[in-house]
Parts: sequence; C-alpha cells; structure tokens
Amino acid sequence: MKYAFFILFCLISFVSFSQTEPSNQPSALNFSGLKTYRTNVSFTSSSADGYLVVASQTPISFSPVDNVNYIKGEVVGAIKVVAVGNGTFVSLKNLLQNNTYYVAVYAYNTSGFNINYKSDNPLSSSFTTPSASYGNYYNGIDFTAGNVIEQLTNKIQAHTSIEYAQFDETIVADFYETDTVIGGVGRKYVNCQYSNEKRLYDGTFAYTNPAPSYSREHRMAFSWINFQGITRAEFELTPEGNDIHSLDLVQNDVNSARSNYPFGIVTSNPWADSYLEFIKGRDVNNDIVAEPRSDRKGDIARAVFYMMLAYNGKYGENWGLDNLLSDANLQDIQVLLDWHYQDLPDDFEKTRHQYVAEKQLNRNPFIDFPQLVDCIDFTNLTKKAACNVIIEVGIKESPIMNYGNFVYPNPSNGTLYIQDLDSESIIAVKMFDYSGKELKDLSRIKNVIYLDSFSKGLYLIEIQTTNGNYMSKIHLK
Repeated sequence: MKYAFFILFCLISFVSFSQTEPSNQPSALNFSGLKTYRTNVSFTSSSADGYLVVASQTPISFSPVDNVNYIKGEVVGAIKVVAVGNGTFVSLKNLLQNNTYYVAVYAYNTSGFNINYKSDNPLSSSFTTPSASYGNYYNGIDFTAGNVIEQLTNKIQAHTSIEYAQFDETIVADFYETDTVIGGVGRKYVNCQYSNEKRLYDGTFAYTNPAPSYSREHRMAFSWINFQGITRAEFELTPEGNDIHSLDLVQNDVNSARSNYPFGIVTSNPWADSYLEFIKGRDVNNDIVAEPRSDRKGDIARAVFYMMLAYNGKYGENWGLDNLLSDANLQDIQVLLDWHYQDLPDDFEKTRHQYVAEKQLNRNPFIDFPQLVDCIDFTNLTKKAACNVIIEVGIKESPIMNYGNFVYPNPSNGTLYIQDLDSESIIAVKMFDYSGKELKDLSRIKNVIYLDSFSKGLYLIEIQTTNGNYMSKIHLK
C-alpha cells in the first residue's frame, strides 16, 4: 500500500512540475530598421511563457529539444540563438551586406526546470540586407577631369568627426562585438583585425580588462602624418587622428609590434613579437615590416590610400608617400597595390564601410571604385596620364550570381586557372570591363583561361555553368 502511495505521489509531482506545450506560436514577424549590418526583429506574443529566436543563413529546419536551456550566442548546427526570454523585440547584428538571413521563433512554457517548446510550425520568415551603396554621394565628381584628385579630396575630407574615445561605443559595440557561448555561459568576443585573435569578455567591452588589452590602431601611422609635431593625445582630437576609416581594433601587443613600421611581406624568420596571423620581420629589402592576416591586407591598403587622398593638402603638405614623415618612405607602394587587388572588397569590408559612412557621412572611394587606384600615382598624389578607367557606371551585383575567387592567380599576367568548379559543368566564360560592358567570350582548355590582347587593369570574369553563374574580379598586370 505504501509503495502505491509513493508511486501516486511521484505521478502527482511530475504532473505538477511538468509543463504543457504552448497552444500557439507568436504571430506577425516583422523586420524594421534594416541596414547592411543589423535589423530589428519583432513579433506579437502568444500565451506562452517565452520565446526562442534563432537565425541562420540557410533555411531553418531546427527543432528545439524540450528541457534544454538554449543560450543567446549558442550555435547549434547551422543556426544561432539570438534571443531567449519573454521579450518580443530583438536587435539582430553581425550581419553582412547583400546576404539573406532566415529567422524562426518558437514559443515555450516553463515550470521549474522543465521547458516545453512548441517546435512545429514556428513563426518564420527571411530578409535580405541591402547592398552597400554610394547612392548619389559622388554626384558632381568628374572622374575624367585632370583635377579629379582635388575633387575627391574636397568631397571626402569634409565629414563628421567621431571622437576617438567613442570608438568602443560605436563600431566596437555596433559591428565588431559578437555573442557566443563558452562552457555553457553566454559571453561576447571581438577579433584582433591584424592577428585574428578572439578576445572573450563579459558585459561591456573594455580595452584593458580582461587581458589581453586591446587598442585602436592607426593603419596610417601617427608619426607618418604628424606634420604639426603635436602629442599623441592632441593628434587624437584631429579629424585625421580619429577617422574611423583609418582606425582598427587590434590586440595591444600587436599594435605595439606594428608601431610605425611599413606594411610588407616578411621573407625572413618572423620576429618574437609576431602573433598568430600577424607577422613581423624583414622583407626582401631587409627592411622591418608588419604583415597582417591575409583577409585584411586589401582593407589596410585601401585605408592608407584613403588617408592620403582625404587629407592631401592639409597643413600645406602633399600627402603622397614620398612626402610623408618618419618611416613612410619605407612603405613599398607596390605591396599595397598588390594587396588591394589580391584582397578586393568583400562583404565584411563593404559592410564596415557602410557603417562608417553612416557615422562620418563620407566614403572611401577605393572601396566603391577599386579600379580608381590605376589612375593615381600615390608617391605624390597626382593623376596618371595614362588613365582609361571608366567609373560612371558601377557593377550591380545580382543575388543569383555567386561572387568569389574562382580564378587564380590574381593579379595575373594573362593565364588564369579556374578553381573549385567542375570543368565539365562550364558552359561559357565571359569577360567584362568594370563598367559592365561585355568584351568577349574567352578561349579555354578545360580549367585554363587564356587572356590575349587585353591591357592591364581591373576586369570581371563570368563563368557560366550548369550549376549557376560565378563572377570573379581580376587584375591584369
């Protein structure tokens, strides 16, 4: 009799502490404030205790498991948990321009430690972030004029300065900071943009706590452009000292190692203050150089080009490399040009650029028009006489086109090799100039393309296959 009573007590306890599945999912999923880098997600509540919100870049087929506590920032397969709780509004960040994202919301009820999710028919939809766009920003600029450099300088030098001290409150908080889960605990992280170190922290980002310390790196070194002979603190109050187009977030030891050395390719043994994907050492000329991670090399080159163009003439000085200060004369301009073409603007850089443009109200023309570098002599900021670049029309990237590095080497001397695509699936290979004008079908043998009679410059290669179309930007030198 006492055992029967015990079993009955357990059953009653189980019923008391278990929870029923919500009868309805929430409704009216809405996306608002859509930008290249973030959007707001809202929905109408149901009678549930709370909601699990997940996002993915692929259609969602996820089914939450009852009694599992999902944590914001957790990655489960292809989805990421972006919110858990009874709120019906989520600010979704860490997005990239011109990408499609899928969102699903699951209602749940709780009782004690028990969680019961309604996994069928979640509230779901998708959205596509806008492409980074210069709109009418360059209206009135005559790219064919002899004084186009002066026109661009006047255009981009006039901008809204964001205080140096607000770097962490703006681009770090809005763009770099990412939610994650470590050891079952929700945390945040940022990446060192030179070494790719992931730095974990709790709460609000701080430069010095926890270790390792982080700092704001001037990609155009302070000592190169200190024409006034002022202190570092005074420099950080100037537009060129707080320009976010030039600043980046790096680990403090990496920042110190870079110092004011030029960027370059390390050919000897890396020095002891190299760190992860950041390398410091000597180049082929035996000069000390700093070499950042590969997928930021083009970003850095374009930031340096921007700074020369944006502030040329300030303090009565020419901002070409031959006229800058300190170790600027050791910067190999060809290294920067090679990095520019080898690492053309990707979704990350374009999205960051759009963010900065919204804050500062100016743009980096070398991201908007990569071919512009072919028209400028960066030693003295003059327009090259032999400049045939057409800039009036930009390439409009279509969502049905796959963009990436499908041919190599880049830059190329005239022979290209198709990579990651089955030669048997290729229907045609076409070439376009950067204005979008089709030039010709290209001759090829299996995965080898031959480019004949083309002058050096920036082009686009379209590879049409039975599985879709693929576009690569290439530089002929």
